[in-house]
Amino acid sequence: MNKTISYCIALVLFTVMIAGASREVHGEQEASVSRGVIFSALLPGLGQISEGEYFKGGTVIAFEAVTGVVAGHWAREARKNKREFNLFNDSLRFYREKVNDFEGPVPDSLYNSLAQYSILSSRADYQTREARYKSINAIGWMVGGYVFSLLDALESSELVASAHQKDPQTAGLLSAVPGLALGQLYNGSLSKAGLIIMAQASLGLTAFNYHRLMQDASAQYAFMRDTSTVENRLSSEHLSYWKGRYDSAFSKRNTFMWYAAFVYLYSIFDAVVDAHLSDLPEKTKVRPDLALCPGAGVSFSLSFNL
Repeated sequence: MNKTISYCIALVLFTVMIAGASREVHGEQEASVSRGVIFSALLPGLGQISEGEYFKGGTVIAFEAVTGVVAGHWAREARKNKREFNLFNDSLRFYREKVNDFEGPVPDSLYNSLAQYSILSSRADYQTREARYKSINAIGWMVGGYVFSLLDALESSELVASAHQKDPQTAGLLSAVPGLALGQLYNGSLSKAGLIIMAQASLGLTAFNYHRLMQDASAQYAFMRDTSTVENRLSSEHLSYWKGRYDSAFSKRNTFMWYAAFVYLYSIFDAVVDAHLSDLPEKTKVRPDLALCPGAGVSFSLSFNL
């Protein structure tokens, strides 16, 4: 963990140094249209810093560093749980062979040992998948941060030309496609599109992974309740564990699904509103109208082309 944090700090310092050197080379003039995009493609946040947006660039770098550390932590937890699973599984195979090879009535103590290691093996396997899914969730957020940084730099570079007037109906229909922020891309709001892509995709991925954990816990709970299995001998001790895992995964899945649904509806609303306002500067131009009156004097009027 300490090595990872040290690496992240060094990466931030290196990023600031590169950005500073870039500004010395180009002076205080406007950066080239492609420099920020290239830098953001190499390292999220570097393009923003090279353009002088230090707070935004630093925030992106910090976000990427934190999500990277979280992903690494849960990946290590998954490997540790996998080793525990292998140990329990070896013991399970040992007792299963003893039960199969036992001549005569199998004693209850042997059945209880078999059931115990079967349950411990299942729990370790579940914890391995839980840690792996959490690592994948963090990677999803990290990839989303990369997409945002790249699209934000692309919008700032003005490489993508955008027509003034947009059709609200088209923008709304495009935004109805989940996870792609097509309505925002259509409106030319690339930075906002990056945020929506990151939020929708990452929240959806997290909800999906909790749904998988919920299904696994439900299957284990049903298996423990089956009176024909040897594991049922110890059901009174372990049923509450699987019930708790199911309830936790069910609650978190629904929470992230609601978050994803909110972002989805917001993206449609935002795209439609932005399309309506796309030609607002042209509609609200103030046009002075100086004209001679029939009598003496001059009239002055302001017209708003709404």
